[in-house]
Amino acid sequence: VATWQAALASLTSVSADGTLTVTVGLRDDAGNVGTQNTGTVIGDTITPYVTTVNIYNQTENSYSSVGNGAVVSISATVEDTNKGIIDASDVTANLLDLGFGTEVSADSYDQATGIATWQSAMTALTSVSTDGTLTVTVGLRDDAGNVGTQNTGTIIGDTIAPYVSSVNIYNQTENS
Repeated sequence: VATWQAALASLTSVSADGTLTVTVGLRDDAGNVGTQNTGTVIGDTITPYVTTVNIYNQTENSYSSVGNGAVVSISATVEDTNKGIIDASDVTANLLDLGFGTEVSADSYDQATGIATWQSAMTALTSVSTDGTLTVTVGLRDDAGNVGTQNTGTIIGDTIAPYVSSVNIYNQTENS
């Protein structure tokens, strides 16, 4: 059994994306040629990227603002030439502004559409970090090791309850 594992331990120039074929044939010292055999691997040199990040407040049916107690879902669209080699664990989100971790893997990833979603960790927000703009950053690394370009989505955090500052009563009959 011959092996070329040491020679191929670190490829430095994959020539193309898609299916790459390696054909191996043998010839012994007497000149006898053996049957060739082939193997394939997916070549992937193109960096994936995140095109959109959406934060949706399910409680208020809104993409505009969120407060403590709200149930949210997040979706991100991922583009890669080889979508079939990305799975949910490859796509992570920084959810710190929403009170969760910094590298939370997606709950699901649809290879056909390129959409990753986060839902299960966001049952109800309890620690929205601040009023103002809250940011979710999504990034990915495909199975070939290509680190993708990140993208962000924002939503307005609103943790301050509204209040009535004054009440004026006007008597229209008396004009006073």
